[in-house]
Amino acid sequence: MSATKVLAFSAENLHGALANANATAAEISAHGPATYLWEYLQYMRAAALVVEDPYTDADFLDDYTAYYARCYSAFGRRCKRLHFFRRELTDESFGQLVSAQQQDDTLQRDYLGFVVVRPLPQTIIGRCVLKAYDDDGGARRHFPVNRRYNISLFGLDLYIDGLAYQEQDTVLAACATVALWSAFHRTGDLFGTAVPTPAVITQAATQAVNSVHYGRPIPQHGLRVEEMCAAIRHNGLEPEAINLQRTPNVPVVSLLYGYMRMGLPAILIVEIPGRGWHAITLTGYSLLSNGYRMQEVPGNPTIAPMVGLRIDKFYGHDDQIGPNAKLVIQDSPSPKPVQTDCAIRFESTWTDAHGDHCLYPVAVTVPIYNKIRLTFLEVQAWITPLHALFSGVLPEPVRIEWDVHLILSNDLKRELKNDPNLGSSVRESLLFTHHPRFWWRATMLYAGLPFCHLLFDATGIARSFPLTTVIWPVEGLAVFMQRLLDDANPAVLAIRRMLKTDRYVQFLRETLDHRTKPGELLHRHLAF
Repeated sequence: MSATKVLAFSAENLHGALANANATAAEISAHGPATYLWEYLQYMRAAALVVEDPYTDADFLDDYTAYYARCYSAFGRRCKRLHFFRRELTDESFGQLVSAQQQDDTLQRDYLGFVVVRPLPQTIIGRCVLKAYDDDGGARRHFPVNRRYNISLFGLDLYIDGLAYQEQDTVLAACATVALWSAFHRTGDLFGTAVPTPAVITQAATQAVNSVHYGRPIPQHGLRVEEMCAAIRHNGLEPEAINLQRTPNVPVVSLLYGYMRMGLPAILIVEIPGRGWHAITLTGYSLLSNGYRMQEVPGNPTIAPMVGLRIDKFYGHDDQIGPNAKLVIQDSPSPKPVQTDCAIRFESTWTDAHGDHCLYPVAVTVPIYNKIRLTFLEVQAWITPLHALFSGVLPEPVRIEWDVHLILSNDLKRELKNDPNLGSSVRESLLFTHHPRFWWRATMLYAGLPFCHLLFDATGIARSFPLTTVIWPVEGLAVFMQRLLDDANPAVLAIRRMLKTDRYVQFLRETLDHRTKPGELLHRHLAF
């Protein structure tokens, strides 16, 4: 029988609810992730917590079977689950909510999520899903990686939009395993793939064919990037892995945005000087309305300016800190204390006896659907010559910005349907034509206006001319581009050679010729 306690939200009550037979409330009060949890929920205006005890958690039960059940010391197999609300509750008022025949709809509005408490001596915070920071009405904070979780609490039907997080268990789930576990929660919702437990992820990573794991898989002390990729493949997905130590000139912030915008969970791998590598699953980003940095790759003017220049921080599940921890973007010093060509570093709340730490990005891994074959860097290579052309003819090239991101076909159609800049004939042609399931969309904005949208078939390959459609939403800009492509002036011809191939030029010319003809726009381009 479950014992339910309803408590006012306070540091003392939270620490007491997190305590178990192996960890006292006093010990937990000095525990870093528990402190972060208190501060985070205090910021979210939590007013009450409900303790559900006992609670059976599938992830911990699998870990218990794989390891703890065979220990000489006794560890419990049942957990507790804590639920947090923005409204004040008492045992009596909560009992009335549970027993009412019709649920109070306002309770959902005040629900902040849950935390599973594991009966362990240190890594007490198990699976938890908490409400993300408010999105500022969509103006700045964005959390596209979140998904919806349905919760049944004593017959109350609730839900929370977030992404599952848990504290690192160094026995079964070091940081890379936990990062993958969080990421698989999103890919399972997005692509219908499995959501394996940490124990299963660890086994899949360390026992993969052609993988040599140094040391025992359990207890687990960390996975290499190659083993993370093996675990992703074992789960029916493909790893999009970028080694920032070997790949120069990567606009890493825009790259992360390009995958996350569709909801894909990007795993950022950083090096912490003196501590080693660390994996963080990114959940969101802060996008400013005005410029933030001048260049993503300093000293390389050929890199097209992208949306990443306006992102000032990411939010990520850091198993050593907590859910939605802030990663503030800063310019990286030179020389760097780690081996990486990346021009940025992150400031976070990582700290130890030696003081605060900066995080230096060294790799990115994205678990991706196997039919998405075209990569961000390949799309970047396609827009680079076009950006050079635009920069050569537009009067203020500093006002150019590229927004490059993956998008689902259905989401694209919804956005096009409501785009006030599109003419009815273009909109109709796009909406009534069969599309691939996944697109890369590259939008060039000039002074805030959409100059053109380039649609790349994400299921194609870079050498097969994956650019299938170009949309010119602003007629004045389209006319300007058409004159540019038809102009025989030697100076203009020299600028046009930046596009490298005649096929590229001819394709753009045809998209302009057919932009106002109903029913021809996309069909002709797909047959090109």
